[in-house]
Amino acid sequence: MKLANRAVRGSIAAFLALACTNDPYPAGDVAMKVLYRPFVEAPKTLDPAVASIPASDVSMVVGQRAALDISAGGLLTPDAIAPETVPAKGETVVGLSLVDGMLPAIPLKTGDDVRVVQTPGAQGQVGDVSPVTIAAKVVAVTRSQDGQFALVDLLVSADAAPDLAARAATGKVAVVLDSRER
Repeated sequence: MKLANRAVRGSIAAFLALACTNDPYPAGDVAMKVLYRPFVEAPKTLDPAVASIPASDVSMVVGQRAALDISAGGLLTPDAIAPETVPAKGETVVGLSLVDGMLPAIPLKTGDDVRVVQTPGAQGQVGDVSPVTIAAKVVAVTRSQDGQFALVDLLVSADAAPDLAARAATGKVAVVLDSRER
C-alpha cells in the first residue's frame, strides 16, 4: 500500500513539474502576460497549405480589386483579389431567404444562372398565366445558423432589383437552376 501511495505521489509531482515548465509566456513578458509578442522579423517560411501571392508577382495584382478586407501588412491570397467589383455599375445584389423546397437540392454555386419564380398565393392555385420569373446569377449561398434557411445572394440588373426584393419579401418565390452548360 505504501508503495502504491508513493507511486501516486511521484506521478503527481512529475506531472506538476512538467506542467509548470510549459509556460506559454516568453520570459521577458511574464509581468505583462502577453500570450504572443509581435514579430521582430518576418517569418522565414509560410504554411505550405496557405496559398499566397509573393511580392515578386505584384504585376498580377495591379488593376485587380480587393474581394475581401485586407489588413495592412497582411498576407495576400488569390481569393483576396478579383478582376471586377460585384455588383458592377447597373447591377444589384438581392438577398433571398429560402426554406428547403424553394431551391434545388443540388447545391448552387457562385456564377450559376438561375431564375426566381413567383409561387402561388395563399390558395395555392396556379393560374392560367405563366408565373413571373426574374433571371439572376448566384453570388453566394450560405445556410442560416439554425439550418432552417438558405441565404442566397443573387446578382440582377438594377432595374429588376426592386421587383425581386418586393417579391422575395412575401416569401412566395422559388429559385430554379438553369443549365450549367456554356
